[in-house]
Amino acid sequence: KIMDIMKALKEAVTPVYCLDNKEKAHCKYITDCSPRLLWRELGDKIKEILEKTSLEDLLEKSRKTSSLSQPEHKYIFQI
Repeated sequence: KIMDIMKALKEAVTPVYCLDNKEKAHCKYITDCSPRLLWRELGDKIKEILEKTSLEDLLEKSRKTSSLSQPEHKYIFQI
């Protein structure tokens, strides 16, 4: 799953830094921040999508939505 990749890379998946547990102490408004509730809900949805999406899913979606069957150049790109 994509979430496993993000965890392995130690990448934050929160939409704002104050939702990341490591960064909480840096915001003096954290206890009175109304928008934080919205950001938390959005962050939960992002995590939900990352937990259920695999690389295979992304590849399949790319194949279905790609308008090009072959690149218009001769270069090969690899990840």
